[in-house]
Amino acid sequence: KPGGNNIMNLTKRQVKAFLSVLSDDSTRPVLTQASIELYNGVTHIVATDGYTLAAIPVNGVADIIGHRIERSDIVKWYKLASAKDTFTDENVRELARPTYTDFGDNDTDGKLYGKYPEWQKLIPSGDSVDMSTISINSEYLLTMQTLINNGPLMLNFYGKNAPVVIRGVNNMLCVVMPCKS
Repeated sequence: KPGGNNIMNLTKRQVKAFLSVLSDDSTRPVLTQASIELYNGVTHIVATDGYTLAAIPVNGVADIIGHRIERSDIVKWYKLASAKDTFTDENVRELARPTYTDFGDNDTDGKLYGKYPEWQKLIPSGDSVDMSTISINSEYLLTMQTLINNGPLMLNFYGKNAPVVIRGVNNMLCVVMPCKS
């Protein structure tokens, strides 16, 4: 299982699902990068396309919070991986690069530019609510199911226009924005 023994081990299939959440839209280059972020005291690798988000716990990388991984580097890993290979905490450390957000920063060599979205603010707080009807893109749910390696999904609803928060095993967190009506 991913996250077993507190180590991230994503199967090749899970990496493909992660890539489907990570934007490939070159007009929004920051979203084509997975970011190493802190949420509730746990370090995560985060991907988003602006409609869905996946935050997967990663260990041993707290010293590189704010670093990012280019989509192309994860795609390269995916294409070279065999069916039995796993994407681990060490792969995250190996592929992550520092970032800069200030045009006045003179030390930009090899760094990625841009401010990553403040996704933590999207996650509703408080108690979830009962929902009788909600529109969700089922492909997103299948992607999230694959990301957590077919483990149980817990869906929390916070109102008709609020994002759906999906929690999986080992602190995995996914956020799905509601469909526009």
